[in-house]
Amino acid sequence: MPHRAVPAVPAAFAAPAVPAASPGTGRVRTPRGDLGVRRSVHLLTVTAATLIAAGALLRAMWLIGIGAWVLISAFLIEMIYRP
Repeated sequence: MPHRAVPAVPAAFAAPAVPAASPGTGRVRTPRGDLGVRRSVHLLTVTAATLIAAGALLRAMWLIGIGAWVLISAFLIEMIYRP
């Protein structure tokens, strides 16, 4: 089986050339502690959604209740902790 050449991508469909950005442009600098809080809030929110969905599927009110309290704690942490 002979090797086929791949046709060139037309200029209209090619990715635009993006100049390399300097280290501080276009980015909001956040302290390292803020990233940990954001990660924990996201983890709590995903955990709450999983617990609530599992409780709804299994018709287990206790799972829905635990998921609701986890979601409330995630929102309280997000609301109280403002960088």
